[in-house]
Amino acid sequence: MPPPDRDGADPQLAVEPSKETDTSEDEQLRKVGLRDRILHFTWPWYSCTMSTGAVAVVLAQTPNRFAGLDTIGTIFFILDLVLFVSFTTAMVTRFIMFPQKLSESLHHPIEGLFFGAAWVSISLILNSMQAYGVPNCGAWLVEALKVLFWMYCAAVLLVAIFQYYIFFQSERLQVKDAVPAWVFPMYPLLVVAPMAGTMIPSQPTAAGYSMWVGAVMLQGLAWTVSIMVYAMYMQRLMTSELPSPPTRPGMYISVGPAVKNQFPYMQLTPDPGYTTAGLISLGTQAPNVLPSNAFGISNVPDGQVVRALGIIAGTFVIMFSVWFFFISSVAIVAGVKRMTFTLSWWAFVFPNAGLTLAAIQLGKAFSSPGINGRGYANIVKVEDQESEANAYVDEVWGLVYSLQQTDEDRLDVNEGVPFAYTKEDLKVDFWQAHHGSPPDTKEEPKQVEMLVYINRRMTTMSQPKKEYIYRMNQGIKDAVNQGMPKAYVETVMRRFIPDVEDEKVAEMAKKQALVFEDER
Repeated sequence: MPPPDRDGADPQLAVEPSKETDTSEDEQLRKVGLRDRILHFTWPWYSCTMSTGAVAVVLAQTPNRFAGLDTIGTIFFILDLVLFVSFTTAMVTRFIMFPQKLSESLHHPIEGLFFGAAWVSISLILNSMQAYGVPNCGAWLVEALKVLFWMYCAAVLLVAIFQYYIFFQSERLQVKDAVPAWVFPMYPLLVVAPMAGTMIPSQPTAAGYSMWVGAVMLQGLAWTVSIMVYAMYMQRLMTSELPSPPTRPGMYISVGPAVKNQFPYMQLTPDPGYTTAGLISLGTQAPNVLPSNAFGISNVPDGQVVRALGIIAGTFVIMFSVWFFFISSVAIVAGVKRMTFTLSWWAFVFPNAGLTLAAIQLGKAFSSPGINGRGYANIVKVEDQESEANAYVDEVWGLVYSLQQTDEDRLDVNEGVPFAYTKEDLKVDFWQAHHGSPPDTKEEPKQVEMLVYINRRMTTMSQPKKEYIYRMNQGIKDAVNQGMPKAYVETVMRRFIPDVEDEKVAEMAKKQALVFEDER
């Protein structure tokens, strides 16, 4: 029988019937009223809101989207809010009814560790506010999220400092009984980098730079502490047995051995998937937020160097997460026949959501079609009679834009250079506009080398997505207004880009554009 809580309560289970009396099970259950259930409502329940919020975040960042995905994600976000408010109400009620429980819960060597779960839930709510709220609410929410971001960082840093101080000062935990959950007070800091990576694109440059620096520092603190716990974890893994089957889903966050007395609780260490997602996300944001010569090194594009380092670091870490995933899966399958529900089952969701986010970020960084399944828009020659008969068979028309280096850096990220598209300088016929008026294409053009983004490998025809058609039509309108021949549009482009409008598709396309690096 597991050792009891200080008041005889199991921090996870609602009640444990006494085995020393002859009272029937029905009589025992009748004794568990609302007051008793409130008494035993503990911090580990926030693992539920961690998982629900993680699903909403994953849906917001899923690269292959359809029109209803935002609605599904919003439903999960609202559900997460409802659950969080309900759980927080239950916890506050518990501490009002039993004031001593607040201090006892934070000092308890098992329940106290899960105080961080509530803060992780808050970070996921903020992340969802950015994803689902900012496109609909505008600038005021962007400013509010900046304030909430720094308030969250300050709060969780204090949690990490003072909760560890409480354990160092008041508890005498034995190293031989070490559990991976000892690092959980640091867990809220591990999700700062992914949260910052989501918020930075909509923030002004100065605010985004401050967020970027703070996220790197706090993520570094959390990951360094987690490495220390991983060392203890590996030692116990080699010398102890696996957790009991009902608690093995918790191994998706930590494949940690059971503690000495077989506590049936989740055993948590930081999931490296969130660190991977954070490193790559912050790395890809670096060219946009780091000022030139940020590190005092001349003639070096600081942002691009940091971007490369972030992607390399994330790639280096992600297999650690994959390795944990497969070990956990094998252990769960081996004990599946003896599994019963515990709160550790929420670990089926939250850590694997981190691995999914890491895979999404890695796919974006390498423009992987296997992960992101992106399409490619190219101009290629079509060998058919209709094409051979038109006057534009050997011509490509388009607008030319003047780019600053910072704009080009952002466009490189958005276009997945050098994996999705490569950059080439091609000699073109150029008509220059004057004073905002369209150029006269009947005049003799200049021969000028222009920067072009192109993919010479992906040349198979396909059906463009509806949101891409919307964005292309916006570009076609601008191009025609600036002098591109309407005959070219009708003869060449309308074969693939129909002139249609759909309000729902337009709204979806505008929301997608908010995450484009060159749309900031």
